[in-house]
This record gives sequence, structure tokens and C-alpha cells, in this order.
Amino acid sequence: MASSHPLRILHVLGSMNRGGIETWLLRVLRQMDPNEFASHLLVHADEECAYEGEIQRLGIPILRCPYARRPWKYAAEFKRLLRLHGPFDVVHSHSYLFSGFILKLAARLGISTRIAHVHPCIDHKKGQPFRWAYQRLMARWLSQHATNIVAPSKSSLDRIKSICDCQHIQTSIVPNVVEVEKFYREIDRDAVRRAYQLPTDRPVVIYVARFAPHKNHAQFMRVANTVNRERQRAHFVLVGSYGPCLEDVCRSARDRDDMSVFTNLSDVSEILLASDVFLFPSLNEGFGVVAIEAAAAGLPVVATDLPTIREACAPCMHPFLFAPNDDALATEHILALLHDTELRRRVVDGGRRFAAQFTCDQSISKLSQLYTASVREAA
Repeated sequence: MASSHPLRILHVLGSMNRGGIETWLLRVLRQMDPNEFASHLLVHADEECAYEGEIQRLGIPILRCPYARRPWKYAAEFKRLLRLHGPFDVVHSHSYLFSGFILKLAARLGISTRIAHVHPCIDHKKGQPFRWAYQRLMARWLSQHATNIVAPSKSSLDRIKSICDCQHIQTSIVPNVVEVEKFYREIDRDAVRRAYQLPTDRPVVIYVARFAPHKNHAQFMRVANTVNRERQRAHFVLVGSYGPCLEDVCRSARDRDDMSVFTNLSDVSEILLASDVFLFPSLNEGFGVVAIEAAAAGLPVVATDLPTIREACAPCMHPFLFAPNDDALATEHILALLHDTELRRRVVDGGRRFAAQFTCDQSISKLSQLYTASVREAA
């Protein structure tokens, strides 16, 4: 690819707040060669979000189209922005089922490579009024207008194949990545805990996730109650940035002396390194990359037994998975790991070896090949 003619890539997503999709994309954009791939972002948020400052420092333009709930206005603004800032070789949408609408618009504008990047495994809005009709329409448009479908795990890819006709569409897995080098350092655990006003004489059980219903913070709190009824006196920590459940979670934790909530931490590696167990009760994940981050930080992971989370956990951690909302088994696993130092050491060693394979180079290489091959085929 001649450096004077980079491929122009438009990434489309809801926002650039701190979250799994957004963090993965930021890590990729940091390392993609701008001489080969000129990236733009189109976001649905109308306000500046947490990662936008760094995106702008990277020289990546951010376009705003805050009309996702008004499809006619969204379509008009989407076309205006692409005509104003284009042409683009690739539209890469990270908007789950809404990608069907986005790629339909991109096809009408003559964009040859249209990628749907399907991060979640299941639709966590399922059950809302008329959601079934929306699912059916978006799945049809994905089948008609996507040239490529990408997922971070085999489970997510299999799920989208079950609702879309993908026979004529190129599909691939691009795993999420971890900046493992952040976790390969020694810290003063007591000093870090004091800095966060955490106890230094109790084990710390931590969960990192945005405050959304499907992340299941309610179970985290129930398990905290059960563990501490067993006279363990562990301290429980929730870390996230935003979401519709944030106020409720903060209100519930406010009067507890065994729980802390932190929002908008720019780097979670230090607080992970100062913790002892990662509890991951989520009910829907595209891959569960936080399980890999926790393993890289030397934490055993006790998690919901979802196919996507199982893929993100080292085999040595599979015995510590539990059925959705099984509080008793989650509690049993946590207590076993806290009480058995040798067991915890074996799990930590296996988890760190497993996490070491998830480097950013994998995503960069696979995306680069995907972009160049797809555009070449469409030419």
C-alpha cells in the first residue's frame, strides 16, 4: 500500500466513553499506521466523551451524528457527513444490530467494504416492545449490506450467524486485546490501597464493568453479603465509568463499610494489581476481555459460565465458573480461592500464561489484512 494513498476507514459507534469496545478500539487506533490507514470516527453521542481527547491528539477526526433514535434524521446527517468528509474505502460499524441500518446507508453511498463488528453475544435489549421486529429488520439488512462480519469470539460469531444469512459474507474473528505490559510490574500493594482508601488488612474482590443492567452488579452485591456473613470480611470494589445503573449502585454502596465504588479511572491496572480476586457476574459479553486483564494482573477469575467468558478465561479458571446468578457457587469459589494460598497461586500462574497471548499485534495484523484484502476484492 503506497503511503501517499492510505485507506480511509470510518469507525461508527455509540460513543468513546470508557468501555470494552471503546477501549479496544482506542488501543488499535494508537498503533495503526496512519500512512496505511487514515481513520475517522462517527459517534452517536452529542457530548465529548472520556477518550475523545486522546483520539483528537492522535489526529483522528470525530464526526457526530446524535440521531440514532430518529432514523430519518440520522440517515440525512450520516449521508451529509460522509459526503463532506469522504470518500471512505471502509465503513466499520460497532453498533450491534443497528449496524444493519448503518451499512445499508453506506451501501447507498457506494462504499464497497462494509464491516459489521458484532461485539455482544446476545441482545441485552431483548424483550422490549417490538424488539423482535427491530431484530428481524436489522438482521435482514445486515445479510443484504454487510460485506464482512467480524466478532471478538467464536461464540459471538456463531450467535450472529444464527440470526443472519451469512453464507455470502466473509466472517472472521478478531480477538480483543490486553496491554499486558501494564501488568508486568511490581507495585506497593499497601500504598495503592491507601491511595484508594481501601483496607490493607482484608482481601479485595473487584469487578470492572460499565454500570449497565446486563453487567449484573446486583449479584456482585449479593455475593458480597454472603461472603461477609461467612466471617471472611473481604472488601468489595466496583470500578466503572458510566451507565444507567451508576446512581443505584452508588446509592446501595454508600452506607456499606465493605464496598467501594470508583468511576472514571483512567487506568485500572494499578487497582487490579492491588486486588485478590476478580468476580465477573455479567450476563452478556462479546468476549469478556476484562477477564484477561484480571488474569494478567495475577487475579483468579470467578465468573458467569457464558460461552464468551469461558473463551476469555484460562482453562485453569474454568472450575471457578458458575451458572448465571448462582450466588451460592460464586461464594463457594471465592472463599476457596481466598482460603487456599497454593490453589490461588496455581490459578494465577496459569492465568498469566494464558493472558500473554492476547497482544495488540494480533488485532492490528488481522484488521490490516481484512481492510486491504476486502478493498482489493471490491476494486
